[in-house]
Amino acid sequence: MNIKLPHSPGRIRSKISVHNDSYGLVVEKANLLIPDISGFTRFVHTTDEVTGNMIIYRLLSAIMKSNILNLKVAEIEGDAILFFKKGKKFTPEEILKQYDLMQKNFNWEVSRLSEEIGEKIDLSLKLIAHYGPTADYKLSGFHKLYGKTVIAAHRLLKNSIKSNVYVLITDELLEDPELFLQNHPGFERGSKNCKIHGGLRNISFVYFDYEKGVIPSSLLDHPGKDMIKV
Repeated sequence: MNIKLPHSPGRIRSKISVHNDSYGLVVEKANLLIPDISGFTRFVHTTDEVTGNMIIYRLLSAIMKSNILNLKVAEIEGDAILFFKKGKKFTPEEILKQYDLMQKNFNWEVSRLSEEIGEKIDLSLKLIAHYGPTADYKLSGFHKLYGKTVIAAHRLLKNSIKSNVYVLITDELLEDPELFLQNHPGFERGSKNCKIHGGLRNISFVYFDYEKGVIPSSLLDHPGKDMIKV
């Protein structure tokens, strides 16, 4: 490893020779899916720690057991799971089917938990889907992802969509976004300016608001559509 430090004290740059074998770094394109629990912050502030921990544990477990795309877990951050799968991009239909099953099992678990504690649990599920190059490495037995694609996917969780139940699919996963919108009534166009590594990038996407309608059953006709008891 060779490191060259600059003479200027105000700015540090390094030239590091990295061998992929040393760190297990592999840069490949990957699908990133982030199911995120809406209402989580309010829930944490209004629920005691023991009950809240049990509820979130079971809801995240329901999401993870709904995995029909053989996704790997990169991170679990309180109210969200970062799933990924390297290789060819998912089709919008695959993403919608995956979310449909996650949502059904999530809602079923919310209903069951509400009965158990005798109180309505006001939580719902949304999904961000993105695609692009990532660096994948292992650290102490965990898979970790690095790169602008990962940052963009996380930033997309903060958007202007006025809904708590939706699927957001970026243009990177669509062959022809405008044609997709024409052929899939109910989907809407959106975009977000994301500041990534000092630069501003506009990320375009389509989304379906489940608070306004229901995805046509023709897009969800798959063997795994029935609820999994978790």
